Formats: sequence, C-alpha cells, structure tokens
Amino acid sequence: MVGCNRDENGDEMFNRAYGGEDVEFCRSIIQTTNGGYALVGYTESFGAGEEDIWLVVTDEDGEPLWERTYGGESEDWCYGVIQLDNGGFLLAGSTESFTEGTRDFWLVFTDEDGVQESTRTYGGLSTRDSFRSIIQTSDGGYALIGGAWEINDRTYNPYIVKTDSEGEPVWSQIYRSDLGAEPWSIKQMTDNGYVLAGSTSRYGDGGGDY
Repeated sequence: MVGCNRDENGDEMFNRAYGGEDVEFCRSIIQTTNGGYALVGYTESFGAGEEDIWLVVTDEDGEPLWERTYGGESEDWCYGVIQLDNGGFLLAGSTESFTEGTRDFWLVFTDEDGVQESTRTYGGLSTRDSFRSIIQTSDGGYALIGGAWEINDRTYNPYIVKTDSEGEPVWSQIYRSDLGAEPWSIKQMTDNGYVLAGSTSRYGDGGGDY
C-alpha cells in the first residue's frame, strides 16, 4: 500500500509505502482524530489466509504506529473505514472465510488499538457480495453500500444496508435493473435520504460510465 500527503497547493509533503513480499492493495484512507491516518485494504503478505483485511494506522507524518489483519483462511477484503466516537474503527468489506456462501458482506468493529471486538455478516443475495463504502448516519447508526452479483445477468446490483450503532440491520434494499450498476460510494442528504454513485457498462456512450 502507498500513502501520499500533499499540502493545500497539491505539492507533495511525503509518501510512504507499506507492505511485505507479496501483494497489498489500499482501498480507503481517513484522517484520524490524533491527526494521523488510517489506511485499509487487503494483504497477501500477512495474516491468516490467502488475502486478509489490513489496517495500518500512522502518525501525521505517515510513520506506522501499528497494523492489524482480520480474516481467515480464504479471501477477506476491505473497501471502507470510519473512525468511531470511542476511537475505534469500523471496517466494511467482504469475507469468504466466515460465510456459508461464496462471499458475504462483512463488518468488523475494533477498539482504538485495532483489536477486533465484534463482526457482522450480511448477504446470501448472490455468490459475490461486497461492501464498498460506509458512512455514519445522523441517527448514530451506519449506512453501507455494496454490490450483489447476479450470476444469470452477470451484473452487480446496488445493495444498501442501514444498521443501528451496533451494526444490527434496521432495513436493507437491493436495486435491481438491467443497467448492471456497480456502486462505490454513498452519502446521506440533508433530508436524511441517500445518494449513491458508481459505474455501469450498460448505459451511456461506452464501456464504462458513471
């Protein structure tokens, strides 16, 4: 994984590389409450299985303070992270290690040191379910956007899960269409509704459109 910091004019202040002998991917980064950074993705160098979720927390200069892996013997990925009010982290992605299906949506709650406290799995919608983005909502819960893979149509369809503060589902909604939309981001609007953004290969002028 690579972290790069730039000032308000876009000039590079520092860059850092993190990883081992194999492949690592960074999928999301946030600034932490202590002025440092938290980077999440997945690693093939460390952990318990083929690919594990990897969380790296740094100081304000990008120097690693600690790192943690989460997962089992199969592939576990992370695409989104937020820091919680208690200083811990909430990671959103997918798991193949802890599911009866092929791949399910996965939430991991940690304490401020990255120690895993609890997890939640959701899914069963398709053979490849994965969260791509997570936000904290105005009521203190969370909203997650992901994609559910439809085998027959070979397309992703957007899937929202709204949870309470403990990650327990309040409601969920899948949006099926012939557009094959793959969602990547979610935001809550001022009227408490939600706006989704992603890509589709079946609408617009070419092979991949917003």
